Amino acid sequence: KTVIDQLVYFAELKGMAKKDAVKAVDFWLDRLGMSEYRNKRLDTLSKGNQQKIQLITALAHDPQVVVLDEPFSGLDPVNAMLLKDVVKEQIAKAKSEGVVLYALTLGDLAWDQFWYDNSFDLKSYHEQIADLDLAVYNMPGNHDNDPYVSDDFLSEAAFRKNLGPTYYSFNVGDIHFVMMDNTLFSNKGASQGVLGDVQDYKEGFTANQMKWLANDLAQVLAGSTVVFCNHIQYSNRASMKADGSFTYTYSMPAEYRAELLDLFAPYDVHILTGHTHINYTNR
Repeated sequence: KTVIDQLVYFAELKGMAKKDAVKAVDFWLDRLGMSEYRNKRLDTLSKGNQQKIQLITALAHDPQVVVLDEPFSGLDPVNAMLLKDVVKEQIAKAKSEGVVLYALTLGDLAWDQFWYDNSFDLKSYHEQIADLDLAVYNMPGNHDNDPYVSDDFLSEAAFRKNLGPTYYSFNVGDIHFVMMDNTLFSNKGASQGVLGDVQDYKEGFTANQMKWLANDLAQVLAGSTVVFCNHIQYSNRASMKADGSFTYTYSMPAEYRAELLDLFAPYDVHILTGHTHINYTNR
């Protein structure tokens, strides 16, 4: 299948009529400088151009929610700026139509070792998003901890300094959002100027976090919609058994899961996570 075939197919899956889908796809191919690849096979394109095709897939049907997963991966500086310009154009367009916009990040905003090897840290990230003209609610991931620090709280100092608290809540209309760091970072062997074992972390919450969450939810009306945002996933991919049924497993340790379920019981809760780049629709 060609690029145009696949893009139109995905737009039709989102409910667009074929004529409208072709028109929208051609607009975006032109906007991203991809018209010459219209009738090429997707697997013949470079990684950077494949990234732009994925962006078109996300935008062609004019969605209310856009999920971008490492959208700059594989792009050279020129195309990275082009992508950022497109995002800013979409923000301006939505605001001109009276749409209330906001963005959530789900962690790994920078990459620990890049702080020191490439001089790109959380301050640099903040500077990059400063001109987007919308509210961005940030949350740390495991790679947003200082790789020179072997303490969970202290390793988050740069995040708090540049972006704010590592757990907090806010409302958008009637929806209550909770942004809550769930990476317990040990980073054995780290010291100033020495990288630790940055994979030395586990999923969970501190006692203070759980106490705060209980107090926060106590202010929310029963029956309300709550969106609970973490970095590390709550559940794993379901596996199909021979009889066609599914087996579900959890990433969130049982000791936290039981308390969370008790706290969430009065609400309609949806969980959003990053880390694995996939969200599973489990009930």
